[in-house]
Amino acid sequence: MKNKTLLLVKKIYNYKFFPFIILALIMIIYKIFTHTDTNDDIYFSSALSEYNFFSYLKMRYLNWTSRLLIESLLITISRVVFIWKILDVFIMVSIGIILSKLFNPTNNIKTNFIILYFMIFFQYILAGTAGWIATTLNYTWILFFALISFIPIKKVLENKSFRWYEYILYTICTLFASNQEQMVVVIFSTLLIFNIYLIYIKKFNIYIFFQFILNILSFIFILLSPGNGIRKIREITAHFPEFSEISIWRKLEIGFSSTLFKYIFNLNLIFTAFVILLFIAIFIKYRHKLKFLICGSIPLFITLSFGAFKPIISQFFPYINDIPNSLTKTGTNISLSSPITWIPNIILATTFLFIIISLYLLFDNKKIALFTIFIILIGFASRIVMSLSPTIWESSDRTFIFMHFSFIIISIFIYNKIRNIIKNNNTIYIDLLFSLFFILSIIKNIYEIYSYK
Repeated sequence: MKNKTLLLVKKIYNYKFFPFIILALIMIIYKIFTHTDTNDDIYFSSALSEYNFFSYLKMRYLNWTSRLLIESLLITISRVVFIWKILDVFIMVSIGIILSKLFNPTNNIKTNFIILYFMIFFQYILAGTAGWIATTLNYTWILFFALISFIPIKKVLENKSFRWYEYILYTICTLFASNQEQMVVVIFSTLLIFNIYLIYIKKFNIYIFFQFILNILSFIFILLSPGNGIRKIREITAHFPEFSEISIWRKLEIGFSSTLFKYIFNLNLIFTAFVILLFIAIFIKYRHKLKFLICGSIPLFITLSFGAFKPIISQFFPYINDIPNSLTKTGTNISLSSPITWIPNIILATTFLFIIISLYLLFDNKKIALFTIFIILIGFASRIVMSLSPTIWESSDRTFIFMHFSFIIISIFIYNKIRNIIKNNNTIYIDLLFSLFFILSIIKNIYEIYSYK
């Protein structure tokens, strides 16, 4: 009996999707402690007490937003919190499984564990900044629909056919994901590049082109929405009066610096884990080539210096504290006549550049190398686009969610590369390190979710 039990436990543990069972259990625990009676959740849960369904959407379109598809679901789901909790667990677990299906073609269980770890590293408390229900529907659920909408690209590249119902599913997901301003840019860029690539390799697909047209129509719908224009004026008045006076270049600098400050000059577990993996991969592949090792070590050195090791380093170099503090509401206020103001952006740009160079060096297959670079640039673009909005500061950490996941996707590729280089698959030290991060993340997340009011 004991042997049968052990065999059953071993069989479950070795099941390729076992990590996602763990993810589901953790997400259920998170939901037990999640409060939904705060911020925008209160507003949306009571929206239909003053309006009927269609009059509410008309009012929002004319006075505030173009996210009609998102809000039509939001005002319905927010009235039944238990349903939202079930669906949110399902969607978060599904995101992990989709990442595995898209980027772990061998279904390796260790890679699935890495996906699990990164899903937990994803600082889930960020999703509560505007209210849990409101932010999950506007960001993590949008990511879920976007990932599904990208599946046709992989199927076309692999010469796989579509079932009839898949066209309906992918169309709905494309429309829904394209209803969000950041994601419409991500999907537009992705479909544009892949349509061009499919034409180049003579695999043009009419359905993927159709998705691109749907996305463009959604883009136009967002641009023409009177509510978005009215909201922009209100947000400028309420949160960023200087916004209308700032030049486009200054706005882009705000987007650039505020985005990379978040990762490089602050302790961010997703980004730290990403640069650790990148350094390990470069070290394993180029351990006897000093110039390549330096290239791979620069992002890790800078990230740790301003992140995990900053309390120690600042004891010897106190001026290191001044660099992260240089970010203001109007960016780093860089001035050509004052070279000292260049330092923060030089450090940020250097780190980002060496990440891109390291990714190109790491993968022998340059198509994969360019794809990972494309992913990081798309994630970066999803945050940079916020520089055109006066809510770049008010929207806070939730606008980083799509970039978080760009680092997660690239980390999957890097981990698989490490496994391929180490033929005996001896990744125990990496696995132990990530397991430690995993445990600390769970403790931190439960505490923050429980204490969030």
